[in-house]
Amino acid sequence: MKGFKLYNPAWMVLMLFLGIFLVAPVQAQYKVKKFDMKECESKYNECTATQNIVDSVIKDVESRKMNTLVFEEIKDAKMWEKKALAFMEKVKKDMDEKKVCTYQMTEDLDQALQWMIKAGVAAVRGQIAQKQNLGDKETWRK
Repeated sequence: MKGFKLYNPAWMVLMLFLGIFLVAPVQAQYKVKKFDMKECESKYNECTATQNIVDSVIKDVESRKMNTLVFEEIKDAKMWEKKALAFMEKVKKDMDEKKVCTYQMTEDLDQALQWMIKAGVAAVRGQIAQKQNLGDKETWRK
């Protein structure tokens, strides 16, 4: 009779399912864990600081002549900023009412920050296109 080998596929599948079975409750506990309010406040402040930068770039670009390319980049930036602000407002409301910071709130603020960064990238692309007069003439083909 052959011995049971460690690299046997059946053994590997059993260990995989056993690992998932043992790790799932730990992850579930982490999701319901309450965080210190400073965690949410820090993330919210980071989102707000990023929003201020995005708004200043958008304001700078809008103060000058915008061609179609620049207009579309700014439109894109405003769309991402609007999505981020919706998440930020929701979390701020929960923070003020419930006086608690949850896993979901930190996740929402992380998502808001990612969207705010996308807004910033789009705004800066518009600013670069505006300064290089891209869209008015095809300078990229030179």
